[in-house]
Amino acid sequence: MMSFEAGDFPSDVGDAAGSSAVPAVLADDNPELRETMKREVLSIAATSNRGQVATQEEKDAAMDLIFQLESLNPTPDATNVNTIGGAWELVYTDTQPFRCSPFFMALGEVFGEKKGQAETLFSLHRAATSNGEIGRVRQTISESMLVSEIDLKVGLLPGLPMALKGTVVTKARLNPVSTLRGSVPEAKLSTYYLDEDMRISRMSDDHVFVFVRAP
Repeated sequence: MMSFEAGDFPSDVGDAAGSSAVPAVLADDNPELRETMKREVLSIAATSNRGQVATQEEKDAAMDLIFQLESLNPTPDATNVNTIGGAWELVYTDTQPFRCSPFFMALGEVFGEKKGQAETLFSLHRAATSNGEIGRVRQTISESMLVSEIDLKVGLLPGLPMALKGTVVTKARLNPVSTLRGSVPEAKLSTYYLDEDMRISRMSDDHVFVFVRAP
């Protein structure tokens, strides 16, 4: 199960923007600025394989742009399925792309405060599948469900000209509230920026995912 919410600004956005609270109306006053910043984020994403081979300079530039976009969020109610619903494709992240799967988000929550152990586990998982290739990463959001699809191409054995292709599909029930209770594994995904064609969401450990509307 996942709680899917419209988050307040991340704690470090206020420092980056010079204020702890930026009125949402600013977004309506700066549509051209937002579009320019979005293009710059997409440019970094395109040249760095969704951030996976980004230099530190590119990572810093991307995060600065993301912070600014989050402070100019034009859609305060990001849990409304009429605005956030539909298919989204991952274009940039500061962590492994597979981490936006509900399975891995819930797994990360299992570690609680032991974030270092979780990061080690995810790094080992990526290393174990290093002979494979992660293709398109998509999320489809409906009123009560988030469906994650990750295209994979995995080599059977290093050096052999053979590979398996497939799509890993995971699903999670959505509940647009800030607090959930129960024994079912839960994960929180907060959306800090949403417009008609871009979404910026963060996990509870503050890793960021930038999505665009899937064609």
